[in-house]
Amino acid sequence: MNKISTISLMLLSFLVALTGCEEEEPVAPININFNSTSININEENQEAQIGLVFSRAANQAGNVSVNINTSNLVYGEENDFYTEPAAEGGELILNYESGQSEISFIIKAGSGLNIDSDENIEFMINSAETFQIGQNGSIEVAFSENFIAESGTLEMNAGGPEFTQQAFVDLSKINSTSIDKNTWDLGFYNGDGYHVMLNSTAQVMARPLDKTDLSTVTAEDTVGFASTMQIGFTATPPAAAWVDEPNGDFSQTAIAPISSNEAENKVYIIKRLGEGRDWKKVKITQNGDGYTIAYANIGSNDIETSEITKSESHNFIHFDLDNGTTDFEPNKESWDFMYGTYTEKFPFGPNEIPYSFNDFIILNRHNTSAAMVMVEGNTTYADFNLQQIEEVSFNNAVNAIGSSWRQGGGPSSAPAVFDDRFFIVKDSQENYYKIRFISMYDENNERGITTFEFEILK
Repeated sequence: MNKISTISLMLLSFLVALTGCEEEEPVAPININFNSTSININEENQEAQIGLVFSRAANQAGNVSVNINTSNLVYGEENDFYTEPAAEGGELILNYESGQSEISFIIKAGSGLNIDSDENIEFMINSAETFQIGQNGSIEVAFSENFIAESGTLEMNAGGPEFTQQAFVDLSKINSTSIDKNTWDLGFYNGDGYHVMLNSTAQVMARPLDKTDLSTVTAEDTVGFASTMQIGFTATPPAAAWVDEPNGDFSQTAIAPISSNEAENKVYIIKRLGEGRDWKKVKITQNGDGYTIAYANIGSNDIETSEITKSESHNFIHFDLDNGTTDFEPNKESWDFMYGTYTEKFPFGPNEIPYSFNDFIILNRHNTSAAMVMVEGNTTYADFNLQQIEEVSFNNAVNAIGSSWRQGGGPSSAPAVFDDRFFIVKDSQENYYKIRFISMYDENNERGITTFEFEILK
């Protein structure tokens, strides 16, 4: 080998060695934050889920240590409060797996909780191994009936891609509760007037007959109904009259306002979806300050009756034609909007047809309204404040938000959250919240679980 080749090989070896010694660029640590700064425990909401969110998925398993400042309260299931998983010595250890981007724990009121005044405790991220503690490194839990949340992030669960549930959200308590949407058929209004609402989340329909005597109705009265009482693109324009007006207007419900004169109340055929949920014939009449409902299977003379008494605590008394009255909607003061499915009237040629939408937001009709704000110019979610309220127009229709927070997708695109708008919700206590939707998919990229952030306006 000649001298030049030897020098070339030596130089090449040196360059390889030099390259091999170069250090890789360090990866920025993962930030970890609580998903809100405060939550509430009270008589109505005796437990809450607290989440910790990572700025990106963990690349290995590990755990996070959370310290508890119990203040004047005592930890323990038989004392003032406790957690799941359990804490030991004022420390809560939360495990996570590789690939996770959030973890959570539950705080519950203990059986011995008995306080005379407001009390507070605090959870603080203590150590997080490979994590860096972010700005929301602590969260305060207020034990108070007067608690009003100032901000937070909430996940609404409608039962996943099958959309079997409706999620009720209470912003002031940072609470979301999911309930089976198929547990009722008719809602009897508790306010002024006598009105009956259909379960539009479960595609219930009502078609009137030219009869007022329930005992005279037979299967012959419903010939051809199965092909015409449809929701979706198989529906025909007459079907739009057999669902409620989507905006919640009681003058345009499928079941006419209930009269005190029995002879004026028609018999309705009620169509329900689901295995074993037969179609029913019903007749409803005023009964003092309430209602009487008579109902049976279409071909049966075995008629049942139930008395419905109005209540001031809820918007409606919910009724299942198989099981009677049932709990569905929370106390009217304890929720702001509902997420899941809903029957809208969809333009189809020159007419409208009923169509069931997923990922739909419905407002509480009790003193609740909403406004949509477009992001443009100097109007941004971060900077919008209470002084700008007069610049927006509020709408108290129950479908005021509806599906306007997300795009429906198409042949070449999936549904997605709009990033050019946010919403203002005024609750029944006259608190104003700004809301920005973040995601409409879960960690498996499936619909039915939506996340949003909110902040009270000051």
